[in-house]
Order: sequence, then C-alpha cells, then structure tokens
Amino acid sequence: MSAIGYFFIDKTTNQQQGPFSIDELKAKSITPDTMIWFSGLPNWVEAGKIPALSFLFNPSAQTTAQQTQQTQQTTTAQNTNNQQYQSMYRPNVYGNYGAPKRGNNMEVRPMPKSWLIESILVTVFCAQIFGIIAIIYASKVESAYYSGDYETAEKSSKNAKMWMLIGLGITGGLILLAVLFYAFMIIAAVASEV
Repeated sequence: MSAIGYFFIDKTTNQQQGPFSIDELKAKSITPDTMIWFSGLPNWVEAGKIPALSFLFNPSAQTTAQQTQQTQQTTTAQNTNNQQYQSMYRPNVYGNYGAPKRGNNMEVRPMPKSWLIESILVTVFCAQIFGIIAIIYASKVESAYYSGDYETAEKSSKNAKMWMLIGLGITGGLILLAVLFYAFMIIAAVASEV
C-alpha cells in the first residue's frame, strides 16, 4: 500500500504544500499548530493532534511514531483513524483552507459523471434532438474538469443528465401512447366483429 500523502499550510506564505511522505515532513518547518490534512481526514487538523506526527515535536516518540506509521498503512488502521477524526473534529469538509490541491493547483475532487455513453444511446435509439443536446453538454465535462473549472464540469454533467432523461421520458411516453393506441384499435376491431 502506498504511503500517506500529507498536505500542510505554510505559515509564512499561507499556501498549501504537498503531498509529502512522513519522511519528507521531517525536513519541513512543521510546528504543533501547523494545519495538516491527509486522505481520510474530514478537516484540516493541527499537526500536534496527529499521533503519527508526534515524533516531529518529541524526538523520544520517534519509535512510537514509526510504529504508528506502519499501522496506518494497513486498511484496518486507516478505517479506525477515519472514524476517530470524524468524531473528534467539526463536520465541515475542509475547514477554512479549502480542498487539498495537486501540484498544478487543481482541487482533488472526483470528476463528475459525463453521461456521454447514455447520451449517445438516447441519440441512436430514442430522441435524437435531446440526445444531441445531452452529448454537447457531456463532451464539456471532461475538458472543464481537467482545465480546473470544477463548477462548469459539474453543471455540464447535470445538464447532460437532464437532457438525456428528457429524451428517455419523451420516447417512453410515445411508446406508451403507441401501445395504448394499438390496444384500443385491436379492442375496437374485436368489438365490431361481435
């Protein structure tokens, strides 16, 4: 399993730094009140409150910290830590510092579903006009996401889903009307012969 990537807020620049391994953090000017985040934490936390980093401020705790780090790298320990931090700290997702970012300053958020395949299927088999509109929005999701415009990606995803569902709904409604029409015609034909 890969090592945990730690992010921290540099006090002098107030900029986010990271991700760093626990060994790389040793070379940084981390203090007990430096704000730290790693995957699994619901919020930014002061470094002094993270047991795995206690050796940075108390050299005698280094052996304990190394054991804690090894424990954190197992799935069971990570799940336990996630529950512990979620109960200890406020539920707001990333605190005052925003979501962690990668090196190119993009927020680490999952890409919204594009609905492209579904939109293509609606275009081919159902309502072409609504399917084409859905494809246009669906094609914008990935490019907006990778350019760092998460809001546009999310909005395009919602629009693609909406137009795709409208196309499906109209097609389903027309099929239902056709079935009812033919059923009525059959019933009328049978009734006229009786």
